[in-house]
Amino acid sequence: HHIIEEETFNILFNEIKNLPDSSKEVMLLALNGLKNQEIADELNVSINTVKTQKKIAYAKLKTRIHPIMNNVLLFLENRKTNK
Repeated sequence: HHIIEEETFNILFNEIKNLPDSSKEVMLLALNGLKNQEIADELNVSINTVKTQKKIAYAKLKTRIHPIMNNVLLFLENRKTNK
């Protein structure tokens, strides 16, 4: 399970690197545990900007990661049945 978790985070962080800079900054701060207002203060933007950038990031990550995760799950399922 540790390997799957680690690989999932690697996929996530690699895809976050490909986001537009503003969305990438917001997502990295959010992953470090900052709340929306704290991110807004850190980046000197409005809280609505933070929410918008998160929404953009989530939409892009969902479309990019979904096919990758399907492949990972298929691989793991095949691995189980081939044992």
